[in-house]
Amino acid sequence: FSQIYIMDVNGGNVQRLIRSPSIDTEPVWSPDGKSIYFVSDRGGGPQIYSIDLASEQIRRVTFEGKYNVSPRLSPDGKLLTFITNDNGSYKVVVQNLMSNQVMRLTKGKNDEAPVFSPNGHMVLYTSKESGEATVLKTVSLNGFKQLFVDTGSLSNQEATWSPINF
Repeated sequence: FSQIYIMDVNGGNVQRLIRSPSIDTEPVWSPDGKSIYFVSDRGGGPQIYSIDLASEQIRRVTFEGKYNVSPRLSPDGKLLTFITNDNGSYKVVVQNLMSNQVMRLTKGKNDEAPVFSPNGHMVLYTSKESGEATVLKTVSLNGFKQLFVDTGSLSNQEATWSPINF
């Protein structure tokens, strides 16, 4: 059985949120704290679901494609970015949670770990082309403006934005 737990900020009050024979992974809180988005294979392949914490109702969020993982929500909670398998290549996409419209943002072969900027206007992600080090890139929400983030020769994984300016 797969289980997802939640706890308060002090590490106490641990509660089982989801108990399922499915594989449930990658939980992430909605910005308003009213729901959690997660990846599950309960529909046959990895898709993104949400659970409303008040009602404990689970609903499937992604329907396009057979493989959708790494959910992250925009700061306003209106958009969801995630990774989808597009004919063997892993791309960053964004989904409008009201209209369910999905738009592909990247064209790489192995893009991973998308995360919204604090203002919600950009997505930071890692990308690896054949045999190269994993690099950081950003992309605008319309996919037109893409920037390489120079971190030298270091391989990068699971990057995030700072909530403050240095």
